[in-house]
Amino acid sequence: MRFTVWQRLAVWSTSFLVMATGFLLVFLSGKYVPRMPLIVPSDAKVNTLLGLSILLGLLSPCVMEYLNTKWRRQIESNIPLFLRDLSEYVRSGATLPRGIEEVSKRDYGPLTKELKDVVNGIIFGETLDSALMQMAQRNGLPQVMRMSTILVEARRSGGRVIDVLEGSTALFSDLDNFKRQRYAQMKPYSYLVYMAVGTFLVVSYVVLTQFLAPLCAQSSGSTFLQGILDYSYYRSILFWASVMESIFGGLLAGKMSEGSLLAGIRHAILLLSVTLIFFIFLGG
Repeated sequence: MRFTVWQRLAVWSTSFLVMATGFLLVFLSGKYVPRMPLIVPSDAKVNTLLGLSILLGLLSPCVMEYLNTKWRRQIESNIPLFLRDLSEYVRSGATLPRGIEEVSKRDYGPLTKELKDVVNGIIFGETLDSALMQMAQRNGLPQVMRMSTILVEARRSGGRVIDVLEGSTALFSDLDNFKRQRYAQMKPYSYLVYMAVGTFLVVSYVVLTQFLAPLCAQSSGSTFLQGILDYSYYRSILFWASVMESIFGGLLAGKMSEGSLLAGIRHAILLLSVTLIFFIFLGG
C-alpha cells in the first residue's frame, strides 16, 4: 500500500489537528493555567493528557510512513529480479516491449502493478519510452527513475540491449546488497537511543524518589524552601525532557538505521509510550 503526496499531507494535517485539539481541550478545561515564569505544567494529569495527545497524533503518520517505507523497499528489492528476468526474455529473442509484457505477469510485489500500467499504456498507443518515464514520474522513487532511464537507453542501443540489461542487473543488485548491509550494520546503533532514554528514566526516578521527594518532605515547614523546592515542577521538567528525548531520539534512530527521519516515528512512539507509562506509575 502506498500513500501519495496529497494523502500524506492530509494524514499529517489531521494528526496535527488531533494534537492541537488535545492541547486546546486541556487549556479550555481550566486544568492548566500558566504561572509565570514557570510555564511548564506542574499537574501530573495535565502532563499525561498532553503527552497522550502527542502520542495519538503520531499514530496515523507512523502507520502511513511504515507502509510507504515497506512499499519502497519491496519495489527496490524486486528491481534486480525484474531486470534479470527481462534480460533472459530478450536473450531468448523477444523484443524489449514484449519482454516487459511477459515479465509483468510474474510477481514482483508492488512493482508488478507499475509494470502492468506500462504495458497498458503501450496497448493504448503510448510509446515504450513515454510509458516508462510516466511510470517513473508517477512512482517518484529514484531507483525507478534510474531503471526507467536505463530501459529507455537500452531500447535505443539496438543490438546491445542484452549487455545493458545484464550490466543494470548487476548494478541494482549491488545497490540492493549495499542497502541491506548498511541496514544490518547501522541497526545496532539505534539501540543506543533506547539505552539513552532508559538511562534518563532511571536517573529521573532516582532524582525524584531518592533526592527531591525526601528533601521536599523535610522542607515542608519552611516557607522559603517551599517556594523553591516544588516537587511537581521538577517532575514536570524531567517529564518533558523525557518526552523530547523520546521523540527526537526515535527520529534519530530511524535516520541511523534506515536513513530516514520519518522511519523513526515508530521508534518515537514506542519510546514515548514507555515514558508515559513510567511517569504514570511514578505518580504525582
